[in-house]
Amino acid sequence: MFGAVRQFTLFCVLIVLTYSFLHLAHAQSNTQNDSVATVEKEADDSQLTPEDTTNVETNNAYELAIYQDIKHQLHADEYKEFTYQNKPHAYLDLPSNLAVRRGTILLIPDTFGGTLNTHYMIDIAAHLRENGWQVVLAFLPQSAFGRDQEISSTDFTSGNSFTEEHAKACATASVSYLTAILDDLSDKSNRTILTAHGLSAYCLLKGNPSNFSSLILLSPHVPNRVLNKQIPELVATSPLPILDLISQWDSIWAMDTQAERKIMATRQIKTHYRQRAIVGISLTSLQSNYLSKEIYGWLSYLGY
Repeated sequence: MFGAVRQFTLFCVLIVLTYSFLHLAHAQSNTQNDSVATVEKEADDSQLTPEDTTNVETNNAYELAIYQDIKHQLHADEYKEFTYQNKPHAYLDLPSNLAVRRGTILLIPDTFGGTLNTHYMIDIAAHLRENGWQVVLAFLPQSAFGRDQEISSTDFTSGNSFTEEHAKACATASVSYLTAILDDLSDKSNRTILTAHGLSAYCLLKGNPSNFSSLILLSPHVPNRVLNKQIPELVATSPLPILDLISQWDSIWAMDTQAERKIMATRQIKTHYRQRAIVGISLTSLQSNYLSKEIYGWLSYLGY
């Protein structure tokens, strides 16, 4: 009973964190995309510059809000604090439920929200812990995306402004941030698995981290047509074993490269690559259980 209550509490915390992010990232925008076709066309034709910081709050406000939400919602022994780039940050460190730990899995939600963030991450963590994995839940800091200012909703969700500069910045900073978390963990594991969703998955894939044992991708995408088309090549040339989990709930950007990711991996003779589809009619706990089993099966195949 206590375990169920604690799991529900963690679930609520993740909802609050995601809401806080979306509220801050979208507060300054009252416009939406007319269609997916318009988004893809504008991705090639129009770009906002990193200097365009009109009507946005400072990035520190977002990162401080995430940090304070964790502190307010959880007991001190339920999260870990550390300093990154002279700013306070926090993450959830959830131990394995078994006596023998298989390793550590980092779960990184999509930086700009998404259904998987609130509905899946805690459920996935619970299933993985039952199978002997330590789970770390962390959000990439918004400063990893190459701006000193708060990112508005039209910046990286409309396909207008994610440039090569942003891609390089997020690739370097995201790997650096997760490395800092690994260094901060008091109970280290030789097996560290990285699971990331959405734009976070793209940044980490491009960052090509060498201190992880495997990379698990959930709807990897970037809202820029040219950069998005490069994802299959990044997947095929990555030295890490990759599990590529796809579903009908993936973003249109991720769906655009689903087939090509598998084709490119086959052409490049990438032996440690697997693409699997998560099936079902709607997002429920059944899908999180299905996804967790796919992850467990992949890691067992790798000998973990």
